[in-house]
Amino acid sequence: MNTKLFRRSLLLIVLSLAPFSLTAPVAFAQESEFARPLARPWLGIILGASDGTGVEVELVLRTSPADQAELRQGDRVIAVDGEPVRTAGKLLALVRGKRINSTVDITVRRGEEVLTRSLQLPASPTPDEVARRHLVGAAAPAHELQPADGAPLPAESLDGKPYLLDFWATWCQACKLAEPRIAAIAERYDERLTILTISDEEPAVVRDYLQGNDARHSPVYLDTDRALTEAFLVRALPTYALVGADGRVLEVAFGVDEIDRIEEALSRALPSSDAPTASPEAAESRKTDSPDTATEERPNTDPGDTSP
Repeated sequence: MNTKLFRRSLLLIVLSLAPFSLTAPVAFAQESEFARPLARPWLGIILGASDGTGVEVELVLRTSPADQAELRQGDRVIAVDGEPVRTAGKLLALVRGKRINSTVDITVRRGEEVLTRSLQLPASPTPDEVARRHLVGAAAPAHELQPADGAPLPAESLDGKPYLLDFWATWCQACKLAEPRIAAIAERYDERLTILTISDEEPAVVRDYLQGNDARHSPVYLDTDRALTEAFLVRALPTYALVGADGRVLEVAFGVDEIDRIEEALSRALPSSDAPTASPEAAESRKTDSPDTATEERPNTDPGDTSP
């Protein structure tokens, strides 16, 4: 198991309080005529290490309550409403014990300072909505890309150019289902759009796959250290991120049935009289799409019953 992925997935569940796990079950509250996900309070931070005196804030999600309260990466949460916090599990228990829309005091250590911020805890958005709020409109995370074969692609080489990141894996059947639509996008926009396929698998696995399969619609780059995968909050495959010429994220899409979002964003960013908002391949693909094949979970990343 990728222990780093396990820790980040687990802590993302803990503090976004939405089911960000790749395979974690969703809690349901039964109502008279339908079931809906159980709403929980949302703080909006991803945690790093705990040293017994508090829990480090590894990331503050944009537009979240924590962001609005000006919590920062590197802060160490040490108390909630005056009650000491030493572990992520304790922080989870204290926040989950609050009512939705209640106000809570979060105390953090920032360098030599101890600060208390009051914030309101709204109901948690869906995981996809959390990712969109965090990414869309923000500067795209930059990272030099290592290809499966060939020379590295420096981050600055993409400056001033729109590009589409296609998070993909050799084992992902949903990714293969999406390939005709992404290939059609590549052909339609040609040199006006750069498409980059990103895999976090081991280099040998990717290279062996590419040697035994037809050429893909775009070059495959390796993200073995998961820098981009984690920065784009990828939790299932395929995931797509469209970045504009100004370097800001225009849209993110999760699964085959959300590629329309990318096509619509492209039609706005790169208008063309002969570029339809949705390709014929899109309509044909939707005929065969189903909830079971729209996205695929990553293997061997289920936190099971170990969530605090």
